[in-house]
Amino acid sequence: MDKPAPARIDLAHIRHYHFARHGVLHGHKALSVREAAERSVGIHAARLKSPYTALHARCDSFANQHLHEALFVNRSVIKLRCMRRTLHIVPLHLAPVVHVATRNQRLTPCRTAIERLGLTKRQLVRTRVEILEQAAHEPITKKVTEKLKRDLFGSRSDQAWATEVLRWTIKSLWEEGSLSYYNQTSEWGREDRAFTLTARAYPGLKLDEIGQIEAERELLWHHIRQYGPVSVNDMTWWSGLSVGRIVRAVHSMGDLVRKVAVDGLPEDLYMATPDLEQLSSYRLPDSDWVALLAYEDSALKGYNQTRSRYVDGKHYDRLFNSIGEVRASIVLNGLAVGVWSYSRDRTAVEWTLFESIPKRLKQLIEREIRAYEIRRLCVGSN
Repeated sequence: MDKPAPARIDLAHIRHYHFARHGVLHGHKALSVREAAERSVGIHAARLKSPYTALHARCDSFANQHLHEALFVNRSVIKLRCMRRTLHIVPLHLAPVVHVATRNQRLTPCRTAIERLGLTKRQLVRTRVEILEQAAHEPITKKVTEKLKRDLFGSRSDQAWATEVLRWTIKSLWEEGSLSYYNQTSEWGREDRAFTLTARAYPGLKLDEIGQIEAERELLWHHIRQYGPVSVNDMTWWSGLSVGRIVRAVHSMGDLVRKVAVDGLPEDLYMATPDLEQLSSYRLPDSDWVALLAYEDSALKGYNQTRSRYVDGKHYDRLFNSIGEVRASIVLNGLAVGVWSYSRDRTAVEWTLFESIPKRLKQLIEREIRAYEIRRLCVGSN
């Protein structure tokens, strides 16, 4: 029996539906940091302040202290490196999936660096043991790291070399999941980085509870669900996995995914069957809407080949910088129409539109920007 022809979907429908799924569209907001992180399969967190902006766009009742509480008090989310070897904030139940699926990508540079430093096997084992034993008693801070350096290598060793040994060993322990990130300050936009034992900070979390192949399949399933329709190229870009691994994982999903066609986008797009059914009953918003998205916002980082779904190709160079990072954007009715930044000197948002728009839509953007400025003034400028 021939397979059914791919379902055809209107691009405007996908634009609104996608931002509704991510909690960006009004009326579809997340109720907590954990829920917002789940909807995006992780909030991009390479920059300290970006997650705050991302969460303000996704949660109506979000206050800046909520992020610190979720990360280090209630511990409903965890900050770790995963997709594309970048920092994300993810809910605990997704942590094993994103961790195991991307672990080899992250550990390879660590192993290479440690080998280059020329440690003997005995030195490496001792360094790892000392770090873990110290972390069992207190967080690994800069001060503690200096103490470890003296204890392990003494004052006669090459201090620059010893510093690099500790830096890469701690990073390796973090990437493998033995250590977890901890910010000792709760001040918005500031960092006093330390590392704690994962088993101590998250007693019920088992980062290795899932196998590699299953983790890759689950990671891509979540990507298809929250970002679909997506192409294999999109999945490769977002996950960092090879094309072969992606094709194998998607094939294993069987009837759980469907090929779809979206006018104006490349062919061979995949969407989860349950979401395709939900999309058919999704009603477009009955009014215009605008959102200010963070630098490297997760909602825009899920795509590569199909970025034209949210930005006109002629504006790529204005939305993305020279190394492919997406600038803080102004999204209007599902399309990125401009970029913005916050000026500390003026305590105001500076913004630019890619092209002229009707006055009533510009006023809508101005109201959203003013609301953002008021929120910033309530917590202090960065």
